[in-house]
Formats: sequence, structure tokens, C-alpha cells
Amino acid sequence: MTCTQTQMDALALKNQGHALLVVREILPSGSAALRTHIDATVKGNVARFFNHRCGGGNLELLTSRSPGSLIPRVCLFANRDIHKGEELTFAYGLPNDGAVGARKKEEIKQASPQQRCYCGSNECLGFLPRQNI
Repeated sequence: MTCTQTQMDALALKNQGHALLVVREILPSGSAALRTHIDATVKGNVARFFNHRCGGGNLELLTSRSPGSLIPRVCLFANRDIHKGEELTFAYGLPNDGAVGARKKEEIKQASPQQRCYCGSNECLGFLPRQNI
């Protein structure tokens, strides 16, 4: 039995995981958020290759809306000079529902199972941010 190119492409995508970015805009009450899911697994622009860095990175994520539109545009801006060849990074979100400094690093790690972080920064918490709002 041989695989078609389509089957091989589908298998390759399945093994790569997802390039999903969930943008949460916290409402003034602080108890709810507008969520926009951006899935660049199959189709997207160069931003899908930007990586997470605990404590921030060299990019800042901001949202913008056209008048009358509920769907935001996600914009990434340099927050400092970026050197040639430097990896482009931004913080995916605040750790542990935004409770920065509320618990010790080890307590936060053990609070819930999360995807490990390999950013290598001095501020690395060892896992990717997770927010339940």
C-alpha cells in the first residue's frame, strides 16, 4: 500500500501540532473576556513562527479594530531595537491566570498540568502561560 501526497501531508501536519493563538481581551469587569482564536496551523503569515518568552520578549502584541467590526486585528510591534538574526519573541500571556508574584514559582508549576516552556530566559517559569477567563 502506498500513501498519496495528500495523505503524507495530512500525517505531517498531525505530527506537527497546532499553531493556535488565543487572544483574550479582558473586559473592564475583569471577570470575562472577548476571545479570538487564530489557527495558523495550515495557513498564516510569518507571525506564526514567533515564539514565546517568559517575562516578555522583543515584541508586544496589541489589538486593533476597524470601525463597526467585532473581529480584532492582532498587531506585533518591536518594543526595542532587534538585532539581525535575533529570534522574534513575545509573552503569550500572564502565567497562572495573571497571578504574577502571587505564588512561589514551584507552587505555580504544580497548580495545574501545563505545556513545558523551553524559552531559556532568566525569567522562565518552566511552562507556557494558561488563562481560564
